[in-house]
Amino acid sequence: MVRPPLVPFRIPLLVMTFLVPTAGAARAEAPPTRPKIGLVLSGGGARGGAHVGILKVLEELRVPVDFVTGTSMGALVGGLYCSGLSPEEMEAEFAAVDWGNILSDPPERRERKFRRKEEDRLALFPMELGVGKDGMSQPEGLLLGRKIEALLGKLSVHTVAIDSFDGLRIPFRAVATDLDTGEAVILDRGSLADAMRASISIPGIFAPVELDGRVLVDGGIVDNLPVDLAQWLGAERIIAVDVGTPPRGTSERLSPFGVLGQTMGLLTEVNVKKQRSHLGPADLLITPNLDQVSTGSFEQIDDAIAAGEAAARAVADQLRKFSVSEPEYQEYLARQRWPRAEREEAARVASVTVRGIEPADRDWLPAHLQSKPGILDRTALQRDSDYIYRSGEYEDVRFRLEPDAEGNRLAFEARDRSWGPGYLRFGIGVETSFDGNSEFRALAHYRRPRIGPLGAEWRALAGIGNPSGFATEFYQPLHARGIWFVAPVARYEQERDTVFLDSGEREELDSRRLDGGIDFGAEIGSVAEIRAGVLFGRRDIDAITSANLDPVNVDTGAYTFKAEMDTLDSPFFPTHGSSVRFDALLSREDLGADVPFDRISLRGVQVGRIGRNILFGTLDLGTDLGSELPPYEQFELGGFLNLSGLERGAARGDVKALATFGYFFQVWHLGILGDIYAGAALQAGNVWDGVSETSFANLRYSGTLFIGADTRLSPVYFAVGLAEEGEHAFYLFIGPAF
Repeated sequence: MVRPPLVPFRIPLLVMTFLVPTAGAARAEAPPTRPKIGLVLSGGGARGGAHVGILKVLEELRVPVDFVTGTSMGALVGGLYCSGLSPEEMEAEFAAVDWGNILSDPPERRERKFRRKEEDRLALFPMELGVGKDGMSQPEGLLLGRKIEALLGKLSVHTVAIDSFDGLRIPFRAVATDLDTGEAVILDRGSLADAMRASISIPGIFAPVELDGRVLVDGGIVDNLPVDLAQWLGAERIIAVDVGTPPRGTSERLSPFGVLGQTMGLLTEVNVKKQRSHLGPADLLITPNLDQVSTGSFEQIDDAIAAGEAAARAVADQLRKFSVSEPEYQEYLARQRWPRAEREEAARVASVTVRGIEPADRDWLPAHLQSKPGILDRTALQRDSDYIYRSGEYEDVRFRLEPDAEGNRLAFEARDRSWGPGYLRFGIGVETSFDGNSEFRALAHYRRPRIGPLGAEWRALAGIGNPSGFATEFYQPLHARGIWFVAPVARYEQERDTVFLDSGEREELDSRRLDGGIDFGAEIGSVAEIRAGVLFGRRDIDAITSANLDPVNVDTGAYTFKAEMDTLDSPFFPTHGSSVRFDALLSREDLGADVPFDRISLRGVQVGRIGRNILFGTLDLGTDLGSELPPYEQFELGGFLNLSGLERGAARGDVKALATFGYFFQVWHLGILGDIYAGAALQAGNVWDGVSETSFANLRYSGTLFIGADTRLSPVYFAVGLAEEGEHAFYLFIGPAF
């Protein structure tokens, strides 16, 4: 990585002749048969897809390119083109990318550890604070960029043996910004993937990239259209493409992201104007019409490519001035293209190694990788990177090919999180039925992983509001793979609850619960968990609003069993997958319980998708096995999607059956902010005092209409439930429905 002695690159032409690198000087010695052409590609996020469309038309018109300079998305497209990819290959690669997934850090939910899936249901805010001996810290960006790094690595892996970017099929330079000094940094050597990643690191969104001791962010801050850099390299004619977003007037209200976009737009507009002044009458500036494509709308990248094509065709007559003959252009293409077979051979793997992984994983993890010596399997490469990432507590997992005496070594390198070693997240929950009953809860969730040689984890959850309390668990794997585990648990919870008496009156209760016990179990990959254990504790319940109920003060002791499977892609608005949970609580006097009983429950969820339409069905069953449940352990009906027309807890019994069939669809996509959904559900079910009393004849029915927002911070629901005999209820939830 070299920063030329020309910040901000203004050098007289006479002096520039002596400063051009050796490779450039060698090229200058040959008598030119035509002016050298420099292609300058600006940053612009998703709008940068237009560069691919521009390249397609340049090739149609036989316009060769001798140098490419780029910033941000321009560096990404330019770097791939200089590495030997055709515009059509780039277009196909971009079309195959799930941008919503790639522009995030965690693996898809179905691939996460089961313990992380459990935490999903708490709807905690995504921001995570590190807690260590020096206090609190946090990640350097909203996104660490792990998946985008992996994508860039896959697309440029064939350049492993090329150190200087002069050695690419076309000489290339990327621009980044030194976060410490504010200077432009010209990336001209090293890993092409790292150079592209550094150039696209939007401050505050993507974490910075550290290269050669420098902390680098998006180059658009200092040089979003590096015209003079191309001239410094030796370009005599410039084709510049500006896809930046012009700053909007502040007369319209701006969201926080809008303020960030406006700020970046103002910064880049200043340096772009300076760069445009370097263009001469023989140069060409292309500005595609991208009014309908925003910077972050990567799902519209096809529209950006089309806009680039249209813009290039609109100036075709001017572009033809740069054209060469067919034989000369075919000679150029032979230099620019790097055939896929040759790229695969250049990326052939001789050995595979893994570095930086946790001690508990070193014996078993490498054997489970799919990447093997031979032709590099890019699908296996991505799968293995994700597999290593979710196996431990890593900030990132990088891969690179390293030439050695025996051939290329494929090295996966896991990097520990730069914040921690404990992690703290917060969340809130709001529930109201608009009848005067509202509840609020604030949550704090702490976890401390990687304790001891087998990777134990301590996690704790504290809540204030209703309910309030504290729960903790120490999860200790019993061997390196972490399948079998033992987990001591403890919990204290206090809740103000409402019960409906047989007379129809309501009673407000103050319920307090203290439990402690131990579980033994197995975590089956990312799919399921099984636990069996014992639980001891105390229940105290007092009436608040009247003396119609006797207080409850009992000791508890029970055998517990839980089996759960979860493949849903989202805990709140899933589009596919299933979930099944079986719970058994067997209260026994020999464990100190004052009241013996059996409580068994089963809940299943199945979700499928047809286009934009999502169908879901649930089945909830519960029974006391004829043992008669105490009131505080009875099954409830009422509340959102639990016979929604009834208030929460309006019906209680020892046996429960409830079936739900529902439908929802996406109303509005908010980009990185989330999605808006609307839907409806029909339900049938009831509770009974015993199995002998269950009957289809006395089922109760309910319908629900809802609108929900799956935001990046927390899910939000607004719903209305309708039941028989005109009963109805309105609901608003923010966060989990507790």
